[in-house]
Amino acid sequence: MDGEPRLKMEHARGRFARVVVIYLGVSWLLIQVANTLEDALELPGWVDWAVTVGLVIGFPVAIVYAWFRKEPVEANADSAAERMPSGDQVSIGSGLRPSVAVLPFVNLSDDNEKEYFADGMTEDIIMGLTAGRHIAVKSRSSTFAYKGQSVDIRDVAEQLGVAYVVEGTVRSLGDRLRITVQLLGAERGDHLWAEKFDREASEIFEIQDEVIASITSAVGATLARTESQRAARVQPHSLSAWQAVQRGSFYRGASGNSESETNGSIEELRAATQSEPDYAYAHSMLAWMLHYRAINGLTDDPAADIDEAREHLTRGLSLAPDDPFNLNICGGAFTYIGEAARAEELCDRALAIDPNYADVYFNLGMIYVLLGRLEEARVAFDTVERMAPEGPISRYYEWYRSHIPMHMGDYAAAEALVRIAIDKAPAYTTPYLHLIIILVELGRTDEAKEVAGRVLAINPHLKNRRVIVLEAGVVDSDAAGRGMALVRE
Repeated sequence: MDGEPRLKMEHARGRFARVVVIYLGVSWLLIQVANTLEDALELPGWVDWAVTVGLVIGFPVAIVYAWFRKEPVEANADSAAERMPSGDQVSIGSGLRPSVAVLPFVNLSDDNEKEYFADGMTEDIIMGLTAGRHIAVKSRSSTFAYKGQSVDIRDVAEQLGVAYVVEGTVRSLGDRLRITVQLLGAERGDHLWAEKFDREASEIFEIQDEVIASITSAVGATLARTESQRAARVQPHSLSAWQAVQRGSFYRGASGNSESETNGSIEELRAATQSEPDYAYAHSMLAWMLHYRAINGLTDDPAADIDEAREHLTRGLSLAPDDPFNLNICGGAFTYIGEAARAEELCDRALAIDPNYADVYFNLGMIYVLLGRLEEARVAFDTVERMAPEGPISRYYEWYRSHIPMHMGDYAAAEALVRIAIDKAPAYTTPYLHLIIILVELGRTDEAKEVAGRVLAINPHLKNRRVIVLEAGVVDSDAAGRGMALVRE
């Protein structure tokens, strides 16, 4: 027996065993209570006999009920309302979110203790991914039905209605333990991410949390990147609200947004908030994109964008005040408009709910820079690079990190990082502006003029626009004025 019928049979057997055990235990307890009351209250002698006969008659009824009743839906991700016919995404209120199943890790060692460890690791990864909330994670009862079986990932994905599958192994290698894990796309069974962890066997339980945190953050980051790339390929007229949000995420992590791309994403998100007015992510991502456009000189009216963004921030936060994905987007939106303390509060709340959400540390690093807490900023940037080296916004890691030496006036160190940022995101204009300021301060005016020509070729409107990001406090205001004067010549 295989496929969906086999899965149902596994669930039925589990229900049957649980009900039998519970029924027998409760029956014993009731008989003891009946005997006690009969003696204490001087009840007729047939009372305990009647209780026993009733329980015996009820036993076959309980067995039939246990075998044939339907499994109740679980709150996490097994609700039928959350399944899509395509099996690659599930609904979350208004909009969609990617779905993933974590299969039981396979113990390749003879040691039974490693079996418990493998099961525990699987459960902890399920819990870790579930904390993110923007990913729909199949529950333990759904995935552990496959324990001990050799399965085709595509069949599992079809049966469970998921787009992604996580699988792994635990193996003893002498006095060391090797944990391997991989994330697979369900449609073709292709590998999206894989990693192995070698640890001393004697220390594995002490560092289990570290390994699980690494796996959870890497899987979450890979899922986010894959979903945003997929949404970017969808034609605008076919977008769902979820896909509009994912396209916003894609543009946020792309090689740099042109003005037309930014404007297009904003219009898509505006449409999403109108068609799905209770979809928190759409409001929050729209606020983020409006702030992005306002602070980077991509609009003639940044004040109007910021005012509109505030309305959507308020709405987005009211709809999902405890969602880490939503809190992080809103935190990012607040960061550059003089509300770093508010941004820090939102990011801290996101991490309290999901400590393995790597992107939050990216925002926190910039927040700490703006607040002058540079050592904390270094730690935050180190953390996001360690947790998600190939995350959806990894191309901006050097750019954000460059703000630390920029804030300190260490222009030589800042230049090295900014040039890497420009290579990674050649269409993103703000790093060019920082480089111009750096070169002017280092007395290399001719090079600064050459860079000014390059950035104006990308966006000639910068000559006449206010670039709010240069006013945030990272760059010395006098230095910023000298650099922008060169751009406007």
